[in-house]
Amino acid sequence: MWLVNEMVQTGKITVHVARGAYQRMRAHGRRLPWDMAEQMLTALEDAPPVDE
Repeated sequence: MWLVNEMVQTGKITVHVARGAYQRMRAHGRRLPWDMAEQMLTALEDAPPVDE
């Protein structure tokens, strides 16, 4: 989850792409704290963009 968070924050991927990746992981039986992952994505959607 840390890596996905970093990739979204640095603009390597979008929240939409991250959410899709998490959905595929979940569909294939991966075990993560799914509620926490969704909360993180929601927070990233609501956060202002980071200027580099």
